[in-house]
Amino acid sequence: MEKQIQQSIPLWGGVALVAGTCIGGGMLALPVETAEAGFLPAVVGLFIAWCYMLLTGLLLIEATLWVKTPHPHLVSLSQRFLGPSGRYLSIFLVLFMGLGSLVAYVTAGAPLMGKFFKYFIDIFLSRGVALAIFSALFGAIFLLKENLVSRLNHFLVMGLIFSFALILVIGGSYFKSIPLSANFSKIPLTLPLILTTFSYQIMVPSLVELLKRDRNALFKAIFIGSVIPLFVYLAYEIVVLGIVPIEGEMGLKYALSKGMSSTEVLTYHTQSSLLAPIVDSFAFLSLVTSFIGIGFGLVGFLRDLFSLQEDARTLFGITLLIILPTLFLSYTIPNAFLTALDLTGGYGDTWLSGLIPISMCWVGRYFQKIQEGSSLLMKKSVLLLLGLFSFYVIYIQTLKLIQG
Repeated sequence: MEKQIQQSIPLWGGVALVAGTCIGGGMLALPVETAEAGFLPAVVGLFIAWCYMLLTGLLLIEATLWVKTPHPHLVSLSQRFLGPSGRYLSIFLVLFMGLGSLVAYVTAGAPLMGKFFKYFIDIFLSRGVALAIFSALFGAIFLLKENLVSRLNHFLVMGLIFSFALILVIGGSYFKSIPLSANFSKIPLTLPLILTTFSYQIMVPSLVELLKRDRNALFKAIFIGSVIPLFVYLAYEIVVLGIVPIEGEMGLKYALSKGMSSTEVLTYHTQSSLLAPIVDSFAFLSLVTSFIGIGFGLVGFLRDLFSLQEDARTLFGITLLIILPTLFLSYTIPNAFLTALDLTGGYGDTWLSGLIPISMCWVGRYFQKIQEGSSLLMKKSVLLLLGLFSFYVIYIQTLKLIQG
């Protein structure tokens, strides 16, 4: 019990951890990915994805609370409720989704770091060196205690929100109008990436321990921590669509074809010496907070997988296990940003963040007869509806891959 108290964080620390994990690289791709659909369809897609990820996050909280052993993570949870096959599937999915997300954040964050080095100290960094510095610098954060990571992340999220507010204020002077064209048939194609922008489930088991297994506090942290990104994404969509044209040179469709982020075309169309560094700072902070959130979840996952204690040598070894494959994939996949986010959302999030928690709760409630927790969340109709949506997104992502 004493260890739990030492690791505990306030409610707003949990909110910041969830929000910071969500608001990241995926957000930078949102206006690009949803450009063909239009603003109103994008709003519908965002709300649907938010509801799905909120409910599956709450289900994962319930499943974690059912297990009374210390530090349960996705491996031990899957073993408990889904058996050896569920355990091996979870291991594969966590590594696939976690490393895929980190690769996306590193490949987008390293060029921004190179910009800062050139601007502030007039040093040019090659792509390889920038990748290595970004990975080493922010990977070192995983060596810190969990509560220290949470506090650092809290400050980074505050900086993220502040820079975003400046973008809204300054970008307003370049705002023209939002295109009213809407193609609702394009919504399904955007769902895989949108799910990624609300992804935080990989760190939920660690959050359960940090909030001392307090169900009410956990539900509040998940709800508030995910609704903040929802409003941030809506505001960001309005700003980008109101400034950057959909068609033409350096338009959103052009960015989509080249695998570019929205901040690149936003900077191009404003040509503001004041706005450009703020946009770069916002993009950088959003990538770093997501990098920390996903990496933080992977640390807990690997500790659970190998039944390791939390000491300096263990954390160093785990950090190397996370950073080295990320660096290798970042070097070998130059344009991984949109591709990695799309794949992790379409396959990783629908399985790991969706089908796994849904299945665990179904088995726990209806086969193992666990009555603890929310009766509304555990209704068969709710679980079935969420499961069907998961398979629908997997179907859409497969179609996108087949069609190229």
